[in-house]
Amino acid sequence: MAGLLLLSLATASMGAAETVLRRPNSAEPESLDPQKITGLTEANIVGDLFEPLITLDADRRPVPGAAESWDVSADEKTWTFHLRPGAKWSDGTPLTAEDWVYSFRRLVDPATGAAKFDQIRSVVNAEGIASGREKDPAKLGIVAVDANTLRFTLKQPELILPLLISDHGADPIPHAAVEKWGTQWTRPGHMVSNGPYTLESWNPHDKIVLVKNPLFHDAAHVAIDRVEHYPVDDQLRGVKQYRAGELDWMVLPNKSQLAWAKKEAAAELHTGDALFLWYAFFNMKRGVLAEHKEIREALSLAVDRQTIVDKVDPRGQKPAYSMISSLMPNYTPQPYDWQTEPYADRLARAKLLMAKAGYTPEHPLKLTLSYTTNDDTRVYLLALAAMWKPIGVELALDNMEWQVYQTKIRQLDYEIGVLSEVPDFDDPTEFLIPYRSDAGLYNHCGYTNPALDALMDKAAAATEFGARRQALEAAERTVLGDYALVPLQFGVANYLVNPRLGGRRDNRPNPPSRYLSFKD
Repeated sequence: MAGLLLLSLATASMGAAETVLRRPNSAEPESLDPQKITGLTEANIVGDLFEPLITLDADRRPVPGAAESWDVSADEKTWTFHLRPGAKWSDGTPLTAEDWVYSFRRLVDPATGAAKFDQIRSVVNAEGIASGREKDPAKLGIVAVDANTLRFTLKQPELILPLLISDHGADPIPHAAVEKWGTQWTRPGHMVSNGPYTLESWNPHDKIVLVKNPLFHDAAHVAIDRVEHYPVDDQLRGVKQYRAGELDWMVLPNKSQLAWAKKEAAAELHTGDALFLWYAFFNMKRGVLAEHKEIREALSLAVDRQTIVDKVDPRGQKPAYSMISSLMPNYTPQPYDWQTEPYADRLARAKLLMAKAGYTPEHPLKLTLSYTTNDDTRVYLLALAAMWKPIGVELALDNMEWQVYQTKIRQLDYEIGVLSEVPDFDDPTEFLIPYRSDAGLYNHCGYTNPALDALMDKAAAATEFGARRQALEAAERTVLGDYALVPLQFGVANYLVNPRLGGRRDNRPNPPSRYLSFKD
């Protein structure tokens, strides 16, 4: 333990002298276009490169970002944003209200292929343009009043607009760079950004290097000069890299690593309940699972979640019977009413549902679950397969790299998948929006239910938080009742952290680099 601590302290000292932060990332990013990314892998990097009009502070509360202030009309349907005077892109050119107009029009333009447009769904004509019904992007209700003033006109009040536009999809997009470089505008030497860092280099499957942006409006309070993002798809290797001083923090991937850390590196171990969900989901567009709700229900009933978190993979997680955790502020989760039933009773009902569909252990349904390559995930999924076998399911596991996996999911070329849902901000819509029929790339299971869409519209139109909450709780019940997914567990963040690194929150495992610093 002493040797490990001394090594970490020495590494931290070097890091402090050079102000270099070495961050782990779960995989090689697919894109760095803020409007097209869907994964946390990409969001971690994009969040360092760009800043929206309203951003989130270290505790994820909305604060002024590229806009220094804003005004809201009495009817709450007109929002006027005042940009910071003298704002510049990282190449020194002015960042004006017209740049923001271009960015938001690009977001809703179907030709862009944006991952989602929910950040500005409440803006006049946003839905019409995104759906293709309105052909003129200039009719979007966002206009430049002058070079430093931007006006949003909403079709209805939006209670959480500051949170919505803090999302990376609402980042500014450099028109000149896009026009010059096309899809290659996000490459080193081409990218222009407005955030605390700029893109210096991108060596695939090695690292992405960002350097401090001296033109960022709050550069004086950005303590770290250089950020290196490393793709760490093998978490055990990542722990070794951390111990060797090559990373400044690293998640502990399994129970044995956690036990080791408690004994040998307690001073560097950080643990906190985190607001994310790990879950399995079904292809709801085609195949036997799309056609048979009773099979989807049986699969969820047959998962012994308590055994998994207590025995298979005990790291402090909580079993999940709902989509949204009790950690979500100002919200009541809507778990399955059978969560308190004895597991034996649930298993018996699952067998009856499978038999009704024509499947038994003697005549099993053969299914394939796709996942990203990870030995610890495989252990979990093997336990899942063992739980499904007695009800008449023979499960094959198909592992692949993250980028290949993302492509298969987007093309609905799978039967069952697994993902973690990590919200960009603390609001129930972050877990529910992916199930809207018009959620684009975020609707990874192809789920469609007009009742869900209506409830989400009702929540968006609510003028007080109580009514909004009721609509969102009904939306959660709707998705769960359709068994489009199998909630598995609510996560916990177990990390080794360089003891000289300050600014992290134990329940926020992926903080923006601008809020971090090395202690003297």
